[in-house]
Amino acid sequence: MRTIPRNDLDQLGLSFCESSVESRSSETDDTDNKLSVSVNSDDSNQVDDSNQVDDSNQVNDSNQVDDSNQIDDSSQIDDSNQVDDSSQIDDSNQVDDSNQIDDSNQPDNEPDEPDRAVLMAFYSATGGGSAWTGNNWGGDEPIGSWEGVITNADGRVTHLDLSNNDLSGSIPVELGQLTNLEELNLYRNWLRGSIPVELGQLTNLEELNLSSNDLSGSIPVELGNLTNLEELNLSSNELSGSIPVELGNLTNLQSLLLSLTRLSGSIPVELGQLTNLEELNLSSNELSGSIPSELGQLTNLRSLLLLGNELSGSIPSELGQLTNLEKLYLRINDLSGCIPASLQTVETNDLDQLGLSFCE
Repeated sequence: MRTIPRNDLDQLGLSFCESSVESRSSETDDTDNKLSVSVNSDDSNQVDDSNQVDDSNQVNDSNQVDDSNQIDDSSQIDDSNQVDDSSQIDDSNQVDDSNQIDDSNQPDNEPDEPDRAVLMAFYSATGGGSAWTGNNWGGDEPIGSWEGVITNADGRVTHLDLSNNDLSGSIPVELGQLTNLEELNLYRNWLRGSIPVELGQLTNLEELNLSSNDLSGSIPVELGNLTNLEELNLSSNELSGSIPVELGNLTNLQSLLLSLTRLSGSIPVELGQLTNLEELNLSSNELSGSIPSELGQLTNLRSLLLLGNELSGSIPSELGQLTNLEKLYLRINDLSGCIPASLQTVETNDLDQLGLSFCE
């Protein structure tokens, strides 16, 4: 028993029990020890509980680590799936394959010449093979080496001259695709059929010569689109119809030759717009009506041939303005009146065969 600082035990008349005190003291000490142990035990338990909490947290943290590992593993799985399902790799392979396909479209054994197919269409349409005097068409050689073909630096056909080659068949419409063509000369062959209207697409054309063939039908009005044309020769064919007024648009024209083509109708006054014209030959047709006075505007004209038609009326005095005229043929028509006196100076003429006198 602990000593109590303030008490009244000395007034009780009693003595202290020694053994009891020791026992109590011992018990008290035991109790104090127990209390101490208990306190320590409680503190220990609290520490243990705290440790348990920490351990629990550690477990939880461990679980979280495990979970994060699972997430990482899942990400790895997803990444692997992305690799497996990757369309980017396949797409890149497809791009490579596409390039290979594009390369395969360009045959190694054929030059890349865009006009080759057009020339082969012409070759087939006009006989081909032994019908051609030149036998180097259709091979693998560059088309610029083929007979009658001239190309520019880009391999495009600029000149096609196959005159006097005994070609037969018809002129294919594909020729209208030779948009760089400057000269088309098919003079003196056996070509038949109509003149393709597609030739009106050849706006770079400067010379068009289809004379001395068996072409039929009318002159396409689309030829009036060839504003760079300097020579148009359709003579000696079996054409029909009238002269298109659209030919008056060809202001760069220097030579217009339409003789022996069976054309009918009147001479278009629009031809008077061809102020660069030096040669006009409309002879041996079935043209009727009067000679247009507008022809007097063609001051660069050197040759005017109108013989062998059904022209009537008087000779326009305006023709006297053609001071550069060197050749004038008007016979075999139904002309009347008098001949302008200024035409007497033309070097070559048939005026004495008209049965007409000169105007005074």
